[in-house]
Amino acid sequence: MPATDDQLRALGRITANFQLLEMLLASWTGALIKTDQAAGFMITSQLSFRRLCELMGTMFRHRITDAEARSVMERLLKRAAKIEERRNAFIHSTWSDPDQQLKTARGKLKLSKDGVILHTERLSSAQMNQVGDSISDLIKELNAFMFDLRKRGLIISNLPQ
Repeated sequence: MPATDDQLRALGRITANFQLLEMLLASWTGALIKTDQAAGFMITSQLSFRRLCELMGTMFRHRITDAEARSVMERLLKRAAKIEERRNAFIHSTWSDPDQQLKTARGKLKLSKDGVILHTERLSSAQMNQVGDSISDLIKELNAFMFDLRKRGLIISNLPQ
């Protein structure tokens, strides 16, 4: 049985929120590079999410000397990396509700030296929405942090608040 509409909406929410997070990371990275937004996107568009986070962290450490701000950014980027892992697990899986219990089975085939192994995880739409919420929370925290740095004159950005 296919996944339910609520579960598919939750999966879409994860996808949309993650794409927004990636776009914001690219925008703020462009601000740290001190270039216009279009050039910033040209620089960051070819990077994987992991490389984008690495570039943002590197540029942040280059531009910002405040130890507390650096520590906050490091924590935010570590959360982003964990979110990417979880998002990838969701996106690169097969979804179904085999026994119609409203707990979707997320399945992923993995190759091992002994053959193919099916890894499964049972999730409700509420559990899936928690992942979308964690991405949304990170977006809000990242933006609040970066806008605070902009307000303090530590970075220059034309992103609307």
